[in-house]
Amino acid sequence: MKKSGRGHSVDFLFPLSLFGIFAVCALFLIVIGAGVYERLEKNMEDTYAVSTAFSYVTEKLRQHDARGQISLITVDGSTALLLTDDINGAVYHTCIGPSGDYLCEGVFSEDADITLSPADAVIEVRDFTISAEDDDFIILSAADASGSRRTCRIWVKTGIQQHKEVTSQ
Repeated sequence: MKKSGRGHSVDFLFPLSLFGIFAVCALFLIVIGAGVYERLEKNMEDTYAVSTAFSYVTEKLRQHDARGQISLITVDGSTALLLTDDINGAVYHTCIGPSGDYLCEGVFSEDADITLSPADAVIEVRDFTISAEDDDFIILSAADASGSRRTCRIWVKTGIQQHKEVTSQ
């Protein structure tokens, strides 16, 4: 049989419709992927500051987990950690606590006034609090960017010293 120069319309429409279906599916896949990526990015952004602050304080506590080196104090109305180091006979205190919307750290000699300000900021984190439970656990709590409260409980094997009040002048 001899073919005529005219083809069937199906010979043209089938590949065109197949290409159209492929293009629509690819577009849907891109839109869905972009939505998933946006949600993941927002979730990571929400938890970054809180997770970083918790990891930072946990590491500092692990470095100072020896008898008499960890205590809780009140600085300007907020509870803060006071970590004590004896370096060549000189006593130094590292104070870690909230000041405004920041987690701050300051290092002070034994006789210095202990204060924290946003100038001592380590990371911006909202509503950061520190508390103790049963003299063996430090409880850290903070709000993430979406307003959800997150909590971290850290065991201190050598115990926590007495809570004392410190006021800045």
